Amino acid sequence: MARSDKSPTAKVVASVDLGSAQRTIGGILGQFHAIGIRQVDALRILSSVGLPAVAYEDPGFPISLSQDFELLNEICKRMSDDQSI
Repeated sequence: MARSDKSPTAKVVASVDLGSAQRTIGGILGQFHAIGIRQVDALRILSSVGLPAVAYEDPGFPISLSQDFELLNEICKRMSDDQSI
């Protein structure tokens, strides 16, 4: 069994498999919520990567690998030093 050096109080907020064939916006929406990105800002971010506003309301909305990485990059830009994804 592998030993974990993670804090026993650490909490996993979301876990994704980048190897999956189909990507949806659900994990990104969870990350928006987890780090406190406001709806108006989330909609602006989605638009910046070519996604329609309806994607904000549909966790099953499909996204490309490129959009996934672009969105994760935008999330990282907005995170404070004590946050992680």
